[in-house]
Amino acid sequence: MLLIFSLWVNIVSAVNSDYIIDDGKRIPIPETYILKDIIYNVKNAGDEIKYLKSPSDLFINEQGFLFIADTGNNRIVKINKKGEMLAVFKEANGKAFNSPKGVFADGQGNLYIADTVNHRIVHLSDTGEFVEEFIKPESTLLRESFIFYPSKLCVSPTGYIYVQKEENILILDAYNNFRGYMGQNDIGFRFLDVLLRIFASEEQKSVVRKRTAASYINMSMDDKGMIYAVTMDYATGEIKKLNSIGKNIYKEYSTVTQGLSLFNHDFLTEISMDKKSFMFGERKEL
Repeated sequence: MLLIFSLWVNIVSAVNSDYIIDDGKRIPIPETYILKDIIYNVKNAGDEIKYLKSPSDLFINEQGFLFIADTGNNRIVKINKKGEMLAVFKEANGKAFNSPKGVFADGQGNLYIADTVNHRIVHLSDTGEFVEEFIKPESTLLRESFIFYPSKLCVSPTGYIYVQKEENILILDAYNNFRGYMGQNDIGFRFLDVLLRIFASEEQKSVVRKRTAASYINMSMDDKGMIYAVTMDYATGEIKKLNSIGKNIYKEYSTVTQGLSLFNHDFLTEISMDKKSFMFGERKEL
């Protein structure tokens, strides 16, 4: 009976628990949310394609509408909480979207779309009309080899556009001017680098792969302009909270995370790892 009870407790614990990592140990905690639905197909799509193909970004605006960067279908889809299609955006300024990987909606309903392979950010009104586009900025601070390849983005209350750029976050103003980089992840100290600088020949140094900071994967911004970002920084922590000057104010830690879940109003959202659907659920009161 003791064995049966122990097995039952382990099964219940596995089903009804989330986990945190503390000093390398996996510790069960109460569920932080309940999975309610998984969106594979968009309802009431009419003549539009109903299935999602490699969706890569999701944004929920203040009205509770969901905007999905349906990358493989070259479009942005607007749906309600029931998964029903409300609108679809496939082009801007006479040019069809090409693998858009990011979407952001402000409080007035304006859409900012990272039209990735077209190397531009598109600004649409709340009714889907073209307003403006942002392209590669002209600046002596940028190298000639610089490629404007926007993927994830967010817009501050002051109108600055923050764009994911590998290990940095690139900043544009409302006039398409380059305003600098912020938030580069720390490479960290490695004793081997010291030895190489002291003892290695120039030829040996040339064949040693240069270390770069961890790249950003996704990011979001709260009402106060704080940026929450996911990186591949396994050494000091994959989740960062960046202030206005790009300094991470989260405590550093070392673990491995698979993605980012962001609170937005009454919903907790996250991108599923199979890149074919989105999952969402309600927060639980603990």
